[in-house]
Amino acid sequence: MRFAVLLILSLSTLFGCSRTGSFAQPTAAAPQPSVVTFGTGTDCQPKIVLFFYNHRTADGGAANAMFGFGAAATTSQRMAGFSRSTDASGSSDADRAVSTSLAIVVISTAQAIIASADLVSLNTDGFELTWTVTDATARIINYVAIGGSDVTNIAIGTFTGSGSPQEINFGVAFQADLLILYGPGNATGNNFTTTIGMVTASDSWSVSSSAENGDTNMVTKRLQRTGISFNPLAGGGTVLSECTTVLDADGFTQTCPTQGAAVTQYVAIKGGSYKLGSFTQPVTPNTGNQTISGVGFTPKTLLLAAYGTTAQSTLQANSRASWGAGTSSANRWSIWYGDTDAAATSVTSSYLDRTKIFHTKTEAGATPTAQTAADLVSFGSGEFVLNHTTVDATARQILYLAISTAEASAATSIPRRVFIQ
Repeated sequence: MRFAVLLILSLSTLFGCSRTGSFAQPTAAAPQPSVVTFGTGTDCQPKIVLFFYNHRTADGGAANAMFGFGAAATTSQRMAGFSRSTDASGSSDADRAVSTSLAIVVISTAQAIIASADLVSLNTDGFELTWTVTDATARIINYVAIGGSDVTNIAIGTFTGSGSPQEINFGVAFQADLLILYGPGNATGNNFTTTIGMVTASDSWSVSSSAENGDTNMVTKRLQRTGISFNPLAGGGTVLSECTTVLDADGFTQTCPTQGAAVTQYVAIKGGSYKLGSFTQPVTPNTGNQTISGVGFTPKTLLLAAYGTTAQSTLQANSRASWGAGTSSANRWSIWYGDTDAAATSVTSSYLDRTKIFHTKTEAGATPTAQTAADLVSFGSGEFVLNHTTVDATARQILYLAISTAEASAATSIPRRVFIQ
């Protein structure tokens, strides 16, 4: 005789309390909300959200080089910047914007704000923005949201380079575990200038690019450094500074041998585990999986960045950068922009792909040319695995930020019928 016994098995699934994803800008008249829900069924309230975006409304390429970066932690702590360079222009048309009171900002070629958003709230399973300016373009906004019970302090601020070394105090006594430095340029105006640097107690790296406005022979440059926390470029491609940064008990100290007057915005996070590093992209014909070890913990979120060529310590031609982030093989995004140096007529492009975590390309107007592509496979103890689906002959240096914060558990009860003889 067989007896059927119904057992209820309780399974606990663990999620790191950080998220990546995308949403679209509303196009109806402002003000308009964007309510983003992670939808994971876990109690994961972000402490800060980082935004990465260009001008794309769908996956694929488009003319014009555009890049926006923003961050928001409270309704009084947020920042944003945006740079753009127009395609097919006989005289380069490059512009930038900076804001200390918005989380997202997009400008026109006349430097007018055509789209902007501010933080309303950080919710138990997502966040809400309000769009203060909208247009008819449903831009895709990508994000990295960081939360967790171990994330205890956030500081967002702005300073202008003056003297070296320069001490910056948060106003609240805590030592950051991760510091993000962003340089959109001195103020809203001409030239495409953007720099992002990352700092932990043991490592740092930075990526910069620039395009000068008003040139009949385009001047566009890029620079990528490990061990350097901040390396802003002037519109004409000169290096304003190459800085190193030390995390202090209540802020940070920045030392710049060549000190420019660039505006610098920062995001400081206390709590969580963060690892900065770099690796070399495999070359033809070595497609397939690549394991990056030495992280020191099991990552839950990965951010990748690169300027698209081998490791160099000097300025390189062409303004280019790739950014991508993901939490799994099903949840990731990547963006890229490029602006050709020394062209008689500007050649600029942007790209978005939410089916890969990383791309490099060369600019060609609305149809940039593919170079490489990679996707996130998995996270493991002290490592992450990428699948390089497209490679070429250039062993590019790729930078990474691996993140892990406190986990929330979601219990799922699954009934199972067991037969006993």
